[in-house]
Amino acid sequence: MEKQQTLEVKKEVAVDLLWFSVLADHRGKRSEQIVLPGGSTAGELMDQLAEEMPVIADFRSFIRIAVNQSYVDEQTVLKNGDEIALITPVSGG
Repeated sequence: MEKQQTLEVKKEVAVDLLWFSVLADHRGKRSEQIVLPGGSTAGELMDQLAEEMPVIADFRSFIRIAVNQSYVDEQTVLKNGDEIALITPVSGG
């Protein structure tokens, strides 16, 4: 008897992306919805955005990623409806 293989279909996920500071200025908006392949990580989202916006590639090591108001690492898998915020360093005086 042969084993049946079950193929898991990875649906797309839609996430709400919030832009702040210089990133919002470069993007020209404060928020948008982005659709990604199911199973995408925060790092894969950053890869995609860095291709579209060189400023992200230039400052990627300084950008913090928050998912649903909690900081995460780039290996975090994104889920449908997640709120993603890209946080840049803040300076003041």
